Amino acid sequence: MEEAIQMIKEGRDIGITAICTTPHLSTNFKKTKTEKVVEIFLKLQERMAQEKIDIQLYLGSEIDLREDLSSMKDLPCFFLNHTQKYLFLELPLGEFPSFTERILFSLLIEGLSPILAHPERSLNQEIDFERLGKLKDSGILIQLNSGSLLGSFGKKIQKSALKLLEKDLVDLLASDAHDSNSRPITILSAAFKRIKNDFGEEKARVLFEENPKKILQAEDIERKMRIKYF
Repeated sequence: MEEAIQMIKEGRDIGITAICTTPHLSTNFKKTKTEKVVEIFLKLQERMAQEKIDIQLYLGSEIDLREDLSSMKDLPCFFLNHTQKYLFLELPLGEFPSFTERILFSLLIEGLSPILAHPERSLNQEIDFERLGKLKDSGILIQLNSGSLLGSFGKKIQKSALKLLEKDLVDLLASDAHDSNSRPITILSAAFKRIKNDFGEEKARVLFEENPKKILQAEDIERKMRIKYF
């Protein structure tokens, strides 16, 4: 709890006004465990109110993308801000499984809006970028880690992050903060400056402010979309 409060204060100090927490969950979580996540989240909100921390806190989750991923509609805890719209899904680290397209497209058919979390950490060859481009064309949203852009995970992943940005495949950037030291929330500030310098202020505003706000409010994100068949 103390570290979470410290991270939130650090976010406030760099101008952050809203944070979406995304604890790692899997679809086989028992109801009691998801209830525990909600309980901790509510306690964190209470503590923020006591300390008069003026930041809007939202609850979501980061879901493991698995071949046996079932329907999400009956699991409201998994949605970002309980919106029944946006889902945050994570590829296996360093892998881009062959079943990815089938699972994501099935979620689209259900009327959901999947967001693929930091795929730059799983792209190993040119065909992976082509696959990601087709997913993007079909309506999948792409989130990039600020640390990937700044080289926190190595040159290879940084190169992939820049390539995704150059190909205009990224819909939003996030901190993917885990603590106050090795993966702090404050990295967002440096990432924003990098995007502003390399791609322009308007692009930075869309990726860091406009699109994240629309997602948390369950609004549609305008994008060119061409249906692909997998």
